[in-house]
Amino acid sequence: MVYEGVKNIINSQAASADATGYIVRNFTNGRLLFQLGGIPGAAYAIWKTALPANKKRVASLLIPAVFTLMMVGISEPFEYTFLFVAPFLYWLVYAPLVGITYVLAEVFKISINGTAILFMVPNLFQPHKVHAWHALWLIPLCFVVFYFVFKFIILKWDLPTPGRKEQEVRFHTKQEYRNKYDKNNALNITTDIAPIDEYSLEERIVNGLGGAENIDSITNCASRLRISVKNEKLVADEGMFINELEALGVVKSGKSIQLIYGVKVQNIATRVKDVLDLD
Repeated sequence: MVYEGVKNIINSQAASADATGYIVRNFTNGRLLFQLGGIPGAAYAIWKTALPANKKRVASLLIPAVFTLMMVGISEPFEYTFLFVAPFLYWLVYAPLVGITYVLAEVFKISINGTAILFMVPNLFQPHKVHAWHALWLIPLCFVVFYFVFKFIILKWDLPTPGRKEQEVRFHTKQEYRNKYDKNNALNITTDIAPIDEYSLEERIVNGLGGAENIDSITNCASRLRISVKNEKLVADEGMFINELEALGVVKSGKSIQLIYGVKVQNIATRVKDVLDLD
């Protein structure tokens, strides 16, 4: 039988009792280095450079993102923590470093089945087929390099990564909340946000997005609500979502809104869709 494609060849060798090793290398093995080493190092740097008062909130944002990444290989929750607020850090620092990890994996001929912890479990039963000894020192090296590079760049250019703004953790009083609501009404910027005591969190999120009629679509990933709105001017400001609507962070790009809720996002998304009467 003939197998074509690196993944198919590796799977066939994993299933073969006669195979003594993986004779091909998957280029995606580079993910092993930055998912288990590089990104945890970068996340630690973001946490270290956050304001002391914000560290607990930043940790609650980063720990689920890094855990999800290491277990199942989904990197977006971490990458989105700084992609939109500090694109310089993403494109000129993070992306090149990730590219280098792929090169290192190829140079040192790392060959392993799977690139996230959950998918690498079968290797425990066939360790003689794995060629990943160099990963034992490359993973810690990537952690150290990503950590120091991220920390230096963030501090050098004072990049607005999560936790570096005082307003992110200042909790407004209910009176401040209502005053801001009244001020928006006076300016004819109607956010239609109901008093905080009257409705559920999900109903208040919908109101904060300008009401059900202003929402075009809503989905979610591992840690975020992703919303498309008709009129971005009707959406409440970032502080409202963070201080009153329990969001860990907010990313706005025109009519696209992302509300970061961490591991509880799935339950919130389900109930928001119930409010909107969506399937």
